[in-house]
Amino acid sequence: MAELSKLTGNRAVKVNIIIAKRDRNDSYLTCLHYINNFDHIDQYDVRVYTYEDKADNRDYIISAAGKFSNITLDYKVPYINPDIKKFNKAKLLDMMLREMRQDYDWWSLIDADMIYRPDFLDLIKVHAEQGNAVISLGHHMPQDECDIQDDHRSGNVRSFADLQTCFASKGYSQKSIPKQYYRKLLATLNINSLYDTMGYRFIGYGGEDVYALNILSLYARYVNKDLVMLENMWKHIWHVKETIDQRQWEKNKRNLLPLKREIQRRLASCRA
Repeated sequence: MAELSKLTGNRAVKVNIIIAKRDRNDSYLTCLHYINNFDHIDQYDVRVYTYEDKADNRDYIISAAGKFSNITLDYKVPYINPDIKKFNKAKLLDMMLREMRQDYDWWSLIDADMIYRPDFLDLIKVHAEQGNAVISLGHHMPQDECDIQDDHRSGNVRSFADLQTCFASKGYSQKSIPKQYYRKLLATLNINSLYDTMGYRFIGYGGEDVYALNILSLYARYVNKDLVMLENMWKHIWHVKETIDQRQWEKNKRNLLPLKREIQRRLASCRA
């Protein structure tokens, strides 16, 4: 694992940020640019784990990463997968959640093409201290705002509030989970990570985030805790939609129900 930028000083609150990406390099670097300038960033020890399955981007990412002095970036290409239709986001997320540092307060799963509000960490911290998992909701930006992805080049940080949006999004991929909550969830369900899909491979885009949301929703009910939904936490940078293998997407959806039933069965056996 390549450590690209180092923290300066000790930070009291340890946050692991998880990103699985394929291309979208400038959007990703702009995302890091905004994370690097979060409110009260000097009070946090932020380590950003980024795995992708395409080696072509590595040199560009490494050359640009040194300017993010307030965070530590762990970037890795664990394997090469040349077929865009076979992108396995769940596998990359599963690997990161297993390999990330285990001394942390909470982890947040975010997307490479999002801009996060400046008080993102402060807002998550409130709920993490209460032991609650959080789903962050947000909005999409229109195409005429897509030049935001070049902000990392200029060093400009435009106000989050000033960025235009066109419509809201459920954004179920955006999850933040405190350490103790997460460890108990894994032990209860006998899984290795939130994206341990019990042998099923979510190939292509879609499916894995709904699966993980099912786990969080069912587990929150099981432990009688809120699954917190926070609105206006991010803005999604416009991009051309990726090519989707429709047959694979339908297969992904068909496998959501049996996987959900298996989670329900495991929780029921714990109650018995």
